[in-house]
Amino acid sequence: MTSSQPSTHQGSKVTAVVAWCRSNPHFLVCVVILLLTTIAIAWVGWVEKMPVLWPKPVEVSEGYRLLSLPKKLGRFEMLQDMTIEDKYLKPLGIGTSYDKERYPHRRSNWYSSRIYGDRKRNPDSRYSLWRLEIYYYTGLRDKVPHVPERCLMAGGVKVLSPSGETVDFTVPALSEPWNGKLTFRRVRFERRDKDTLATTRGVEYYIFSLNGKPESAWETVRMTLSLPWVRHSLFAKIQFSPIGRGEVKDIAEADREAQEFLRNVLSGVMAMLPTVSDVERLDAEEQSN
Repeated sequence: MTSSQPSTHQGSKVTAVVAWCRSNPHFLVCVVILLLTTIAIAWVGWVEKMPVLWPKPVEVSEGYRLLSLPKKLGRFEMLQDMTIEDKYLKPLGIGTSYDKERYPHRRSNWYSSRIYGDRKRNPDSRYSLWRLEIYYYTGLRDKVPHVPERCLMAGGVKVLSPSGETVDFTVPALSEPWNGKLTFRRVRFERRDKDTLATTRGVEYYIFSLNGKPESAWETVRMTLSLPWVRHSLFAKIQFSPIGRGEVKDIAEADREAQEFLRNVLSGVMAMLPTVSDVERLDAEEQSN
């Protein structure tokens, strides 16, 4: 009897495992896919993501700040070009040791943070001033920069749309695939003044260029860059918001103003970013070698 007990005990364990597997088929499928992906990565060697060369017009300072974005974009004119200090830049993943190696070869990350003024707008209008930010990342697998939904909350600002709303804009003058409907994330927020306790409402909009294609979901960006067959990788976050006097009282009005802002500035921004064709050409060159 004693010698048969371990065998009986082991048999019950096997039966329990088999029963659990039958009741959790989706988990098993995920395990199999993960295993096959791991084997494929080890076999093909697609672990490291390759950086994408900046387009010819791009000029970047040694501090990784974009210099070549035009100062005049349509009816909007640059009023301030802001420099981000290293202590704030490093947490954004810009200015790392990888960037120091890639900068001489025009393959590093970079950023731009500017304020543009609308020359046709009353200076007292909320929409007379706009902050425009671009954060460019290349050669990364799964890192995505901070997005307003999380950054504003971390800064003590009340986010009125924590899940991230979306709004569609169009800029027909752009080339494919940017000349159709562009879905942006829209983040409404409320900021309270510490001294007066008065609240002011605002809004921020953003979209990603993912290997040259428009994408509004940061989750999709992260997932895509983690795929083993994506060899060259880049994504740029394009973010903007009205920062003039007053506050955003009518979100429909804010959307209309945002549409007008995009029609003036987005073509200039896109000239700073690699296209789908640029990425495809790099993939083809590597395969031929």
